[in-house]
Amino acid sequence: MAEYLEALSTWETAYLFAALAGGMIFLIWTVWQVAVEAFKQQRAVTEAPTEFQVGWITRGLVGFILLFGVVGLALTRLMGAGVGWSLAGALAAGGGVFGAVWVLEKVAPGTRAK
Repeated sequence: MAEYLEALSTWETAYLFAALAGGMIFLIWTVWQVAVEAFKQQRAVTEAPTEFQVGWITRGLVGFILLFGVVGLALTRLMGAGVGWSLAGALAAGGGVFGAVWVLEKVAPGTRAK
């Protein structure tokens, strides 16, 4: 593993850390939502549950970071693309996810993943 990390360029290291950070945030967020739903089912019906709302900007940013890292690293390591092409592809993929989340928010405002 150390040899792999040492072989990465600066951009590849940035892509790797973006992919890992986005993946970890997504994993923690998913586990949190499952835990909150389980807790809400155990509470009495008469109690007013406290809901944790995550805005569409947060969802879009997590998707952007995750896809930016994955696509950027894949383009440089697997496809052999240069820095310019990998950066353009990573920005396009991340921007596409952010744009898709924005469009979904405009189509169905106030929705959240359950």
